[in-house]
Amino acid sequence: MLISDIVNRDFKPVDKKEDIRSVLGYLTGSSRTMPIVFDGKRPWGTIERKTVIKNKLNEKNKIEKFVNGLPVIDEKEEMEKAVEVLLKSGTAMLLVSSGETLVGYVHSKDLLAHLDSGLSAKSMMEDPGRIKVMRPEDSIGKAINGLTSSKLTVLPVVSAKGRLEGIIGIDELLKIEMTLEKPKHGDYHTEIISNAKDLQVAGFMQEAVPCCLPDDSLGRVAELIRENGYAVVADGDAYVGMITPDSVLKKTKAPAEKTVRRHFRQTSP
Repeated sequence: MLISDIVNRDFKPVDKKEDIRSVLGYLTGSSRTMPIVFDGKRPWGTIERKTVIKNKLNEKNKIEKFVNGLPVIDEKEEMEKAVEVLLKSGTAMLLVSSGETLVGYVHSKDLLAHLDSGLSAKSMMEDPGRIKVMRPEDSIGKAINGLTSSKLTVLPVVSAKGRLEGIIGIDELLKIEMTLEKPKHGDYHTEIISNAKDLQVAGFMQEAVPCCLPDDSLGRVAELIRENGYAVVADGDAYVGMITPDSVLKKTKAPAEKTVRRHFRQTSP
């Protein structure tokens, strides 16, 4: 299967010299359009939302301060090649071109539905050492530090007894740090909320968390990740672990002497 079969073509080209506040509305879950940053005519990457959270916004902040550079891959390449580039680069996304023209992007989660593996959900979980578990009584400041110091975009919120209480992620933190107002031209501006970092996680976490069981298959995991960007593994009310697109690709990647091709479903003879 070619990358062109799964490329997402819903993106907004933005110049690196534009004001960061002009695209903030595209960085939350309310928008499906991905802003892609250009350096002149060259596609550069996407806006790193964690950097937006860490930095105080003002009229002098240009988009270039918040860019995460991404590799570019041609849409005629096979998806196996996309997996190799993603794992080698350590990024979650690739920019996709057709010749010299940018046509969209592909996210690691877009590849999971096309994988075929007998692994269980528990075997695809992230290393527990990479997951900073939050308590409901923890501060938003602690959650920000936990997210910005890791590659994850969400963190589990778990009680002292191990009960899964919810999740706190980039979307929640962006909305806490700013009030979004949509003017007529369609872009967004912000008003920073004072003392937001002193508030408790419990008041802002997402409580209804779709979960999978430890023994669930890749199909269920891929469904959750496609919808949410992650999968939480729970056994009843008890938190077990987290699954990310990266952890799935690493666990399903073939040994070095073989090829990742054997993990992809054959869609044609």
